Amino acid sequence: MNLNLRSIIWMGFLGRVLLAFWVSTVDQIHGTASDLERLHGLAQVILNGLTEFYPQDLSLWGVFYAYFLSYVYAITTDSQLIANILACVAWLFSALVLLRIMNLFSLNYKNMFMILILYILIPSSLLYTSVGLREAYMLLLVNLSIYLAIIFYYHRDIRAFLLLIGVLGLVLLLHITFIVYAVFLISITLLATALRNFNIKIVKALPYLIMGAMVAIFFVQDFLQSTVEIGFSEGIMAAVLNFQEGSVITGMTSRATYKFLVPEELGFLSSITYVGLGFFQYLFEPMPWRISNLMDVILTLENILRGILIFLGIKALFFTEEDNKKILLILLFAFLVLEFTWSVGTTNWGTASRHHVPSLGLLLLVGFIFKDSLEKTKNMPIEKLNSMKLSGDL
Repeated sequence: MNLNLRSIIWMGFLGRVLLAFWVSTVDQIHGTASDLERLHGLAQVILNGLTEFYPQDLSLWGVFYAYFLSYVYAITTDSQLIANILACVAWLFSALVLLRIMNLFSLNYKNMFMILILYILIPSSLLYTSVGLREAYMLLLVNLSIYLAIIFYYHRDIRAFLLLIGVLGLVLLLHITFIVYAVFLISITLLATALRNFNIKIVKALPYLIMGAMVAIFFVQDFLQSTVEIGFSEGIMAAVLNFQEGSVITGMTSRATYKFLVPEELGFLSSITYVGLGFFQYLFEPMPWRISNLMDVILTLENILRGILIFLGIKALFFTEEDNKKILLILLFAFLVLEFTWSVGTTNWGTASRHHVPSLGLLLLVGFIFKDSLEKTKNMPIEKLNSMKLSGDL
């Protein structure tokens, strides 16, 4: 007998609520304490009008979440348990949005069940969406942005596109990192929709993708320079190295740090190698020889799952039908862009496990959404498969 999928989601929500209550009665779980206490403390400062204690923190980009908590505390009570419960509610809505996305593609029950079980039980997600951090809200807004992008792609509904811009504006208030994701998702959605309307294949559109990426990079650079005063006067790579140097120094004594040395300058090819290696480490650290406790084992298993799902998504990009390729292009590239952006400023696999949470829904969609198509292709006679490739149906 098949379990009702909404019931599975509600069980995941209940489990998070119970964990939220448990966390509120003990010392904060390692990896969540500093940020949770800082945001909770800032919310209390805002609530009581004591801005003179944190004048710098209150002016930082991304402190919007602390203001949000202060308003909630004003009508309830200034307890971290309230923040924890709200994060659980945000996760609940994120799961319901994910279910709606799966329904758009009429996935079979088996795949939908697997997606939801993983979405509920992956340990890092279970931990970080049960406490009053921003990750649950980021996850909700990323899922919602993907849902709206898909609606616009299929129906060219301008209301969905305007809502998409609004949702991306909200997630941007949570963390400046999402500016890259926002610019890319809007661009790739418009491009994929145009390719579908004019019946242009993905392969022919690659030059436009490259040019669009270059334009987006310059746009983001100018935006960051004018908005948050990140110094790009010596180039993007120099700014990245300066930022990472601060991250490395801060985490030098941490057991989970995977990057200990930042070069003073890099050439073009060495820059590609450096950021590529950093991206790989961000996705897959800790390596087996770095494992030293149970949490490392859990994160390694998560990393293996992440690698498998990325592989399935890339494989589907080659073997699914053309219209599906455009959707998968949106999902896969949005996931990779978001994860790559986080990787630029991350040098610790404990921190990376938090940063993986907002893109979890994307990752699962990438791996499962066209799994049925891959299975049909796998069972197809080789002669028919080759004829479909020649005719452009694949």
